[in-house]
Amino acid sequence: MKKLLQVLPLLLCSTTLYAEDSSPDLAEKAERSVYVVRYIQVAKENVAAYEAALAEKTQKFNVGDGVDKWFTHKILTGPRTGQYARWFGPVPWSDLDRTETTHRVGVGTPADAARMSNPEVAFWQKHLTPLEINSGETEILEQVPGSDYRNFDVDQPRFGFAQRWKIKPGMVIRKEASLLQFAKVMKSSGFSLNGEASRLVSGGDYMIFESWIGFNEWAEIGKFRSKGFSGVFNKALGEEGFEKFRAEFALIHQDSATETSVWEFLPAQSSRGK
Repeated sequence: MKKLLQVLPLLLCSTTLYAEDSSPDLAEKAERSVYVVRYIQVAKENVAAYEAALAEKTQKFNVGDGVDKWFTHKILTGPRTGQYARWFGPVPWSDLDRTETTHRVGVGTPADAARMSNPEVAFWQKHLTPLEINSGETEILEQVPGSDYRNFDVDQPRFGFAQRWKIKPGMVIRKEASLLQFAKVMKSSGFSLNGEASRLVSGGDYMIFESWIGFNEWAEIGKFRSKGFSGVFNKALGEEGFEKFRAEFALIHQDSATETSVWEFLPAQSSRGK
């Protein structure tokens, strides 16, 4: 059990690296993409009404062709337990310059007269804002090219593990190489898990990185925890691949606690996908 607890964070994480310190192979091929995540807190007595209104809003304005795509998770564990994560992405940075869309960085700020002329915004302000305790905390997470893996054909898995930790200054390039190794391992692992990594570029500590592992069945996470160690790494990376990866991980990251949470996807409150 002790060994399991020591190595689990290595296997449930992959970090991201920012363009100014990263290698040209990843940083210069194309404009990077971002996720914008808005955290929303609702009083327990208003949860049912809020989810109903959010489903109505989403199905009315965010389903179909040519509409803004929005997605919603309910956070089940961690510091934000019970909150909703309403998000869009990945989109290129340049998409954030568009003015005809609700895909805005300041989506959680009070709407001005110009924004209230948008029926989608007006619906939110009338039916959802009064039920919210807090909805202003927003983050921008930059997707890391090459960090993704897709082992089953579902756009939005039922659950997701989110893990956050801090990288040491000056270790971005080394982490970039480690990140690609992790993706290689996961792609060849055989586990029914999807995932990717991103860096928190606005809304918190700039040295924070987040990994995301999506899954449909808890049994698959159990299999991953019991079998996803040295054998899987060594198969993908060669002899002693896991030991080398673990040593590199310890060198790259700060000695601080890893923040973890489990998210549940809410399909009725989200634009449609597989």
